[in-house]
Amino acid sequence: MISWIDVRCLAMEECLNSVYRQSRVADQSIGPLEIRIVKSGTFEVLMDYAISKGASINQYKVPKCVSFAPFMKLLDSSVVSTHFSPAAPHWTSERRFQ
Repeated sequence: MISWIDVRCLAMEECLNSVYRQSRVADQSIGPLEIRIVKSGTFEVLMDYAISKGASINQYKVPKCVSFAPFMKLLDSSVVSTHFSPAAPHWTSERRFQ
């Protein structure tokens, strides 16, 4: 069964640029967009961890991209559901000239 979040994955992919869509559809070098839902309070725990390691509480911002292994482990351990785009986004090889 396709959930409303799965449908949102596809809607988000449709909003991404043509290079992304080409990579997803024609080249198949990118997999379907994935949304992971995490437990309530996960981002507060992430902030507490960062502050415990020396981050300033006044300067802390939730990261847009995570590659620091302890952050990834914390986020992965908090996932309650995972959702993927149910189809490939629309893409055509034709150029549009205006």
